[in-house]
Amino acid sequence: MFVLKKDWQDFAPDIDMVEVHFTWTPRGEKPNWDRLEETQTLRVAPATSPTYRFCNIEIPREVEGSERYHLHYFFVYVQGGREQVSPTYTEEIASQEITYEDWQGEHTLVGIRWAVGDWLFTNYTLLELDGLDLELPKYQNPYTQEKMESTGLEFPRIYEFVKSRPLPHVFRGKVHGPRGSLVQYHFHLLILGGPTADQDREMWDTNNNRNWLVTIV
Repeated sequence: MFVLKKDWQDFAPDIDMVEVHFTWTPRGEKPNWDRLEETQTLRVAPATSPTYRFCNIEIPREVEGSERYHLHYFFVYVQGGREQVSPTYTEEIASQEITYEDWQGEHTLVGIRWAVGDWLFTNYTLLELDGLDLELPKYQNPYTQEKMESTGLEFPRIYEFVKSRPLPHVFRGKVHGPRGSLVQYHFHLLILGGPTADQDREMWDTNNNRNWLVTIV
């Protein structure tokens, strides 16, 4: 799953509440709102005029084995005490591969922190190293000791496996979002399980605080 922002701008001063209702299907299929429907209430951004509302929704990275699928959603809003319903919108969700090349073979693990559109709601993906046939953990941040121990993996062994791979080390992963959307991301670079504990560290490559950018196609 990953999080995606949905927003709304009030078109009249008497709107009291806005919800987004959403579901997903394989491409070309119509939504079955009785079978699967998720709902989130949008919250009001302070000091905005007209009133701006937003929320994050959680949707899958793939549907029925495909990373291309359709997201369907509509808004329910209360205007002047009466409940109203917007048209239904459909977006095609897709993925884009991100790679990181480590020419010095320095890093044990590489992740990406990423967000669709602005940086309000972010996601985390741990990249996979070409040629390293190990099942790596899929959690938010692999740096904390508790998360390292919970995986049951021995990070010194991973360190040795990574070091044994020919250079450059190419790490790959994917970001997800509506086709045509802009994704911001930066790299999370980790050195774990080295010969001495004081070598363990983490760094962030933020492209000089500008983040890296990619468009979902």
